Amino acid sequence: MVFEGRKKAGEVEIDLKKRVADLGRKPVLAILWVGDNRASAKYIENKKGLGERIGAEVRVERVEAGELEDRLKKLVDDKNIDGVMVQLPVPGIDPDKVRGLLKIIPVGKDVDGLSSENLRLITTGEQEFLPATVMAVGKIMDEAIREVGLDIERMKVAVVGSKGMVGKPLVSQLKRFGFEVGEFDLGDGLELGRYDVVISATGQTGLIKKSMVKKGVVAIDVGFPKGDFEEGIDEVASFVTPVPGGVGPMTVVCLFENLVRSVENE
Repeated sequence: MVFEGRKKAGEVEIDLKKRVADLGRKPVLAILWVGDNRASAKYIENKKGLGERIGAEVRVERVEAGELEDRLKKLVDDKNIDGVMVQLPVPGIDPDKVRGLLKIIPVGKDVDGLSSENLRLITTGEQEFLPATVMAVGKIMDEAIREVGLDIERMKVAVVGSKGMVGKPLVSQLKRFGFEVGEFDLGDGLELGRYDVVISATGQTGLIKKSMVKKGVVAIDVGFPKGDFEEGIDEVASFVTPVPGGVGPMTVVCLFENLVRSVENE
């Protein structure tokens, strides 16, 4: 089965539009964008489009790397803004420093779910918002379990890119749910043949070969703009997410789920 991310996201979008109508006002999302990464531009375009369709307001601000910290501080103090996020990746700033800057975003406005406090709380289930990509993968896994008939009591899950911005919180969430999780990063030997589900979030095109996974695997590809799994993975997998059109649309709609919830919880 090839997962139709756009179709599934469209179903969630219909529900979000109803929920926004019930709020009585437009929820406001502020996005800070550094650089001109083409993949980031596409994601921002998709976010603006979805926001308009459900009745939310999306404010995109282009900033220089050196301005990011000051702009973040001003936005999180703005009472008229419900959610604040930084579009990743951020060129010109070390990734560890970016993680530090995300601490500025308070838990209640961290609709992308990437502040250190939200990530810490994932291990206990007390987080305000799950990272949007982690939410998306979770919804897709639910769909795969239903479609393929996986035994969730015995299911083994591998996360490739387990130390990254997506992989690390994803591993924490999967472990919290009781799954046996294999953690792999770039440079590791990718011994994936024993896993029922393989999730890859490295951004390394074609990293995972058909020969590395077992027949019938569920292949969830978080790579963008091209996939981490090599072309033809559908020849051995029972369930695959295409790139584009798989995890991406679900991630965008999950971001807005968090945004709407931030207003509902006021």
